[in-house]
Amino acid sequence: LRDLLASAVNMLPGQGDMMQSVSARRCCEVYQAADENGKLLFLQLLGREFGTQQREAVAAAEQYANGTNPDVNSKPLLRLEQVLRHTMQPASYRFFDRVNRLPGGMRFLVELRTDLLSFMSQRRDDADLAAVNYALRDKLQGWLIGFLELGRITWASPASLLEKVTEYEAVHEFDGWKDLKQQRSPSVDTLRRLGPGRRCFGFFHQSLPLEPLVSVQVALVREISDNVQAILQDPSPGHASHDTVKCAIFYSISTQKGLSGVELGSFLIKRVVGELKVEFPGLHTFCTLSPITRFRHWLQQRAEQSDLLLSTEAEAIQRAASKRAAMQLTSTAHTAWQDLTENVNWMQDDTLSEQLRAPLLRLCARYLVLEKRGVFPFDPVANFHLRNGACIHRINWLANTTGKGNEESFGMMVNYNYLQSHVEDNNQAYLLNGRIAVN
Repeated sequence: LRDLLASAVNMLPGQGDMMQSVSARRCCEVYQAADENGKLLFLQLLGREFGTQQREAVAAAEQYANGTNPDVNSKPLLRLEQVLRHTMQPASYRFFDRVNRLPGGMRFLVELRTDLLSFMSQRRDDADLAAVNYALRDKLQGWLIGFLELGRITWASPASLLEKVTEYEAVHEFDGWKDLKQQRSPSVDTLRRLGPGRRCFGFFHQSLPLEPLVSVQVALVREISDNVQAILQDPSPGHASHDTVKCAIFYSISTQKGLSGVELGSFLIKRVVGELKVEFPGLHTFCTLSPITRFRHWLQQRAEQSDLLLSTEAEAIQRAASKRAAMQLTSTAHTAWQDLTENVNWMQDDTLSEQLRAPLLRLCARYLVLEKRGVFPFDPVANFHLRNGACIHRINWLANTTGKGNEESFGMMVNYNYLQSHVEDNNQAYLLNGRIAVN
């Protein structure tokens, strides 16, 4: 396998381009035929022995540093710069380039990265896997941006494409085909996600014409939505007209697993905004209805902090919780709070739910605005939209009470508003200073 990879990246003497392509194809066949352990060993070998050649890179850097005297002729200096740039590129780049030129090569690389990310989730400290991931992510980013075609997905789209949309949906799972198309009467079809008041767009690559690499689902409504189930369960999602459409709600953005971390979603949103503006010239509000994916986990890790609740909140929670049969009257506010963050059955209790509403909304706002990883938000979805220039518009109570919504954020969701006149300023302030725009 080592020799086969070396042949594919032209590290063996006396080879032509034909042999490299043959070797690259053979590498793909070996990988596809391997079991899980064999695939792991393949990726680790690729990262360990076909990364950056450190000795050569250090030597080239020293030569370049010594050659930066302004009296030195510029041509030799440019040559040193070229050598340095070449030595800094991992050999795996050449393997990925060869594979990408093969028929079906792009599909293979996306599937390979899906496997890679799965292995990395179990082996977070594996430097060999990380090296392959960085290299392949960079390559995919360079290949895809500028070579993607925006396409609208409708009920008239090929069945194989619609199946891929349901398969790749990562935010709100489809309930089979009926979620795409539902019979209202024997002769009239109403479409839940692809109907008149809905839009679905995807980015496509010429080598994968029937597979959306990233897709976005949009609800065309009168006002900013505060409940995703109202969107998903609407049996007749309206008719899109210039009189009724006031807001475009982006309620699901899904990327193929193998393209996670590749910047595609932000470009898709910008393109879709442009398309919708052409179709509806009077449409000015572009907003998301987004999950808050890690809020409950974050809160559970801090449930023991005595200063998490305001005194008035603690007293109200203790009074309401003590009325539940499952809790003792002597339960402290702290004990009650821990129990409530672990169990979401309180959502069925209107009194207790109302008592928890204010503290959970307040803590969720703190989580989104103040909790950081470095200078950027801890929440990955918040980081994505704020980096694109959106502002935090509103946190919505019990906006998604499915099992997934409860597990992630006690059913709360958030609107990120893409205020067109402020997007560029918000984007710059966020990237330069970490400043979060809040409506």
